[in-house]
Amino acid sequence: MRRTWNSFRHSFWQFYERFYAWLFRLRRVGPADGLLRIGFSRYYGPGVDLPGGVQVQPGERVGDLHLENDAVIALRETTVDRLVFFGELFGRMRQSMEYLAQEAKRAPDLQSIRAFRGTSVLAAIARRLGFEVFPMESNWARRLETRTQLFFFRHYVPEEYERRKQKGLESHRMWISRTRLLELYDPATIVSLPLGEAGDKTAL
Repeated sequence: MRRTWNSFRHSFWQFYERFYAWLFRLRRVGPADGLLRIGFSRYYGPGVDLPGGVQVQPGERVGDLHLENDAVIALRETTVDRLVFFGELFGRMRQSMEYLAQEAKRAPDLQSIRAFRGTSVLAAIARRLGFEVFPMESNWARRLETRTQLFFFRHYVPEEYERRKQKGLESHRMWISRTRLLELYDPATIVSLPLGEAGDKTAL
């Protein structure tokens, strides 16, 4: 019975991933081992000030980043220990950000994009990756994103679900400017994250 439920759960996430990618016209960033997909939309919230003097204006076209949940599930199924899993996830995310930086320099559909955004309950990891973290623009979006990610954690990282449930799990909006992306992940201009941010897993 448990095997049947696990099979159904995995099939559900595969369907959800494919439907979501089709609905929002997402494409993969980089090769198959990347963890990011990207789509595009117009931003209609208040102005967002980002490091480097970048201010995202209402109506501006931005890059929407989405995590490949199916790939994260595959990583989780081969990694039992929580800290090892998050360490591997962080490493794969850094690699995926490098892929994004490469595409930001050469992909035609990214040349006009000044900022990228996403949502995550893992605010600490987002900050370590160089993102600026903000509250979600609307309460309904925050509740929807939080419930979706709660479902994911509850079924695939249950010990983390209990830990974050006690701390108060909540989705945040994360932003990174094109300038900051290239500073951190383009080999031609790369700078180091502040000491302690890149490797400390204790505060995940």
